[in-house]
Amino acid sequence: MYSVWNEVNELAKEMYEAQSRGDSDKAEEIKAKISEKLMPEIEKMARRYSRSRRNEHDDLVSEGFMGLLHALDRYNPEKGRFSDFARSTIDGYMKKYLERGIQLIGVPATMSKEDRAIKKKIDELRRKLGREPTLGEMKEAGIHVEDIIKQMWISMAGSPASMDVPIAGEDDEMSLYDVISDYDEEKENLKRDLQWIEDNMLTTTERKIWNLYKEGYSQSEIAKELGISQPQVSRVIRRITDKFKRLMKVDAR
Repeated sequence: MYSVWNEVNELAKEMYEAQSRGDSDKAEEIKAKISEKLMPEIEKMARRYSRSRRNEHDDLVSEGFMGLLHALDRYNPEKGRFSDFARSTIDGYMKKYLERGIQLIGVPATMSKEDRAIKKKIDELRRKLGREPTLGEMKEAGIHVEDIIKQMWISMAGSPASMDVPIAGEDDEMSLYDVISDYDEEKENLKRDLQWIEDNMLTTTERKIWNLYKEGYSQSEIAKELGISQPQVSRVIRRITDKFKRLMKVDAR
């Protein structure tokens, strides 16, 4: 029987060929098409794991989507069918999520030892300078670009922010987009990707919460507005920022 996976296998080959000839626009167009076609499959896989953990269904779908993106970025037709690679990767992401038993409520409490060390280094630099350090100063202190951006995302999960909120820059105020663009020449592509996620990969609930969050609502205010608990809001915000963070392609040190 000809299934969606058969169709996606053909699309994945076309995507790989487009990437090979340097046609990134075509490759991204096919990626979006594949993602749209496979979202129902990811939903099915998530339901299989969430039968006894219904409150984690959305988290599992998000993990599965990240697994799909991982598979799309690393697929090589010479190593087998995309369907086999994608299923395995998506399933792996969901299993790892369940194995980790992630507690998404209260970001500071969930920071890893490495994250805390980076935060401490930035705090020490801030005290030494008596102001917010610039990107150049943080790099000189041995802090990698990826870690700087990750700390920004961690901060975002604790207070209202958006991609255009000003932060300390080299000379004038810069937004997170500007920070990333210093290390990524394809700023417009990044903006497009992030906007595409907002428009296409957030659930109705996620989009409502994210829009209120960007408008400056606190987590408790969002909870009251939507008639849900504050911990639920915290979980959703962390899930959304994870989607953005994992899609960032920062390749600078």
